[in-house]
Amino acid sequence: MYVTYKQKLKFNNKYEYQVIKELCHTAKNLWNETIYYLKNHEDVPRYSKIFRYQLKKRNSFKKLNSQIAENVLKSVEKAYSAAIAKRINNKNTGKIARVGNPGYLPKRGYYTLEIPSAKIIVSKDGKSFKFLYSRAFGKTHSE
Repeated sequence: MYVTYKQKLKFNNKYEYQVIKELCHTAKNLWNETIYYLKNHEDVPRYSKIFRYQLKKRNSFKKLNSQIAENVLKSVEKAYSAAIAKRINNKNTGKIARVGNPGYLPKRGYYTLEIPSAKIIVSKDGKSFKFLYSRAFGKTHSE
């Protein structure tokens, strides 16, 4: 059984806040790039290796931890599958309702980080935490 925790974070300093904020913005960029790729490359199946390979070469995928980036891709695929299922359901029931594809997120917006629990290290006193991020992000953000 999987358990999901939603946690509000209190940051000790401004640097921690900036790191999380930038990672959320990068996740939003990956969402938008994935939507763009799906809209413009409809000939490539969503679940193919080519699709994943093309997205893994993107800078926003490299900045995020691989599991966090995969969670973003799964969310996009889930949204697209829901839209397709709704269209099929509307055809079968005879409803006339326009169902659009998932849209882009705002330019200055953010996307929720889904960090696996294996990647979070909580201190013994429980007041601070660390989480693992990618090497590409670590090279530019080392404190």
